[in-house]
Amino acid sequence: MKVEAESILIFIATLGLVQGIIFCTYLLFLKSSKSDSSIFLSLLIIAISLRIGKSLLINYGYIPNSIFINVGLAGFFAIGPSFYLYIRSSLFSKKLDQSKVLLHYLPAIILILFSWLIPHKIDATWWRILYFIILIQCFVYLTYTFYVYKKHSKDKTRFAPKERVWFNVFIIGVFFVWAAYFINGLYLEPSKSITYLIGSILYSFLIYSLTYLVLKRSVTFERKYRYSTLKESDRLVLMEKINRSIHEDKIYRDYDITLTKMSVLLGVPANNLSQFINEEYGQKFTNFINSFRVKESKRLLKSGEKIFKISHIAYESGFSSISSFNASFKKNTGMTPSQYRDAES
Repeated sequence: MKVEAESILIFIATLGLVQGIIFCTYLLFLKSSKSDSSIFLSLLIIAISLRIGKSLLINYGYIPNSIFINVGLAGFFAIGPSFYLYIRSSLFSKKLDQSKVLLHYLPAIILILFSWLIPHKIDATWWRILYFIILIQCFVYLTYTFYVYKKHSKDKTRFAPKERVWFNVFIIGVFFVWAAYFINGLYLEPSKSITYLIGSILYSFLIYSLTYLVLKRSVTFERKYRYSTLKESDRLVLMEKINRSIHEDKIYRDYDITLTKMSVLLGVPANNLSQFINEEYGQKFTNFINSFRVKESKRLLKSGEKIFKISHIAYESGFSSISSFNASFKKNTGMTPSQYRDAES
């Protein structure tokens, strides 16, 4: 019975590996346009697939030669950098310097180049040290990436709600895959540990989730402007102007504000303003403004002053109608204004 259950798990993991390869093919060759984030996601899936592929071959009873095993370890070396670069390119629109990108992948490249010289001796002390160096390197990348994500994703206008769900699931999933291989590394005979297979299973479910979300068009991996035409100095100035207009002047409280009107007030071309908001926040102008209106209305709703009617709060926050207020509020919070007020009281 135990052997049958293990065979089913191996089969599920194999399907996940095949699904990952198919998805990589789609991202790299079949998509009409390729953003940096989609390329780094592909590299991440390839890196994990190399690691998982080695595990599955061993579980199937086939012991790969040293070169293949070392290439699998190189894939492990590339997981952390790919994960970091994928999240970073999803958060920021600025194109990454290629030389710096190569620097991140240098350990993996070196291991691949010398894979034919390194013998595979799992019981050797030096080999176990190398394995844990890779685990630590991966953990450092994952932890730092999580820090960067939490720091820059606090602004809820940066991602659409469904994209935010994906990133949360994805980050947690990759951490669990790493944890499975870390626990596996503690065993004297890692290939006989159940965690050796669990990492493959977790990866499979991660790939299934990703494929489902993409098919549902919840995640697109694209931004409207593939490469920014705005200079970094112009971006900083524009960011300062937008922050001042939002947080000090509370421009969103003007129910008649439009992209053209705001661009005139800020003294910038409307196209540049639209491009900047799309690149930095991943939203159209209307959704961007409404997000701050909702934030203001939430502040008023939980202020305890129930003497204010919902309609008064809607207009005070910058909405021109109750219907648009209710729709935007529920889209951002999942609750109606009345439900939110009751929950906060």
